[in-house]
Amino acid sequence: MDVVETVTYDFDDGCHGGIREINLSGADVEDSLGASNYTLGLTLPQIALKAIWERKNLASLGDNGPIKELISGVFRRLTGQADLAVGYFGREGRPRLIVGAADRIQAVPLWFGEGADVADALVASSAIPGVFPARHIEIDGQDRLFIDGAVVSGQPLSVLALAGCGTIYACAVGYDGERLEAPANLIDNLMQASTIASHNASRLEQAYVQLQIGDDGVIHHIHPEVPFPIDGFNFDAGPVLQVVADASEATKAWIRTNELLPGQPGRTE
Repeated sequence: MDVVETVTYDFDDGCHGGIREINLSGADVEDSLGASNYTLGLTLPQIALKAIWERKNLASLGDNGPIKELISGVFRRLTGQADLAVGYFGREGRPRLIVGAADRIQAVPLWFGEGADVADALVASSAIPGVFPARHIEIDGQDRLFIDGAVVSGQPLSVLALAGCGTIYACAVGYDGERLEAPANLIDNLMQASTIASHNASRLEQAYVQLQIGDDGVIHHIHPEVPFPIDGFNFDAGPVLQVVADASEATKAWIRTNELLPGQPGRTE
């Protein structure tokens, strides 16, 4: 599951340091990240009990379904509405929202349309295979089965380029191609291999998009060096919030230091 704090950067001379950050309050983020390992059924006793009960029919270790109620609660407090469609964003000064998932049957990515429920889309988009169950959502009258969008598009920069973005800031937190230790066991080997595959697919996507947009745009790859005290599938809010906060500050500092804001000296975007 990709746990992120939704942020938009408005590159405007009137903003502090050229960056205006629009984000959820601390309380709202804590609520939206309140899906602890216990809530998601990922503590060892919960996994063991589920494995014994479901046996060969075990579809996943945990269940990310409770995320929907957490998201709806935040929406209700912020807007007065528990259910928001994707089309609610991208108008009246609100940043555009793009949410994707992988169609498990057709093996293709899908970007949810304006009428899709945001909470449902986020649950489907974060359905890590094996960890959380695949999710059914009706699209244009058809029942579709979705899993984690990162399976087919871990860093969907092409979507941003097609949407007309000329300057793209691709921020990666965690593994970024550095040397790894030898795997300790089969699970460690599997996890590291998955991380390597995802990293290389993301960098290939970046190179491909830069080739396609040519001189009409630029992609800045940002890898903030911050502590990452999260091992495996740990969804407890404390460590996640700390990584998000540290990465946000490091990213903004990196952009300013390298004078990568459009309109800064030497910039032509």
